[in-house]
Amino acid sequence: MKIIVNQNSVLLPTNRFDYSAHIDGDEPDDDGRMLVGWGKTQREAVEELFNALDEAFDEKAAREAQRLFDEAEKAEIEKSEKETHEAVRYLKNADGYNPWPNGKRPRI
Repeated sequence: MKIIVNQNSVLLPTNRFDYSAHIDGDEPDDDGRMLVGWGKTQREAVEELFNALDEAFDEKAAREAQRLFDEAEKAEIEKSEKETHEAVRYLKNADGYNPWPNGKRPRI
């Protein structure tokens, strides 16, 4: 991974944006955003870029964890529905079966 650091000549009352850092070849996403670090020095810009990378990785990991959770939940619901259908089918097949002699429950 190659990091590109630029010195910006922006006339701002602060020097917080004197340097920017981005990954070589990185393209903006669908919203026009890309990972960029800003800083007073080259080092600050690169550190901010690394922080942005960490946050992006955490967001991606969170989305993946949510996807896996949703898949597991869907599988559990499907399993539960299958078991319910099997129980209903069993009860329908058992319809008319009376376990009590003479069709009456014995008195206790």
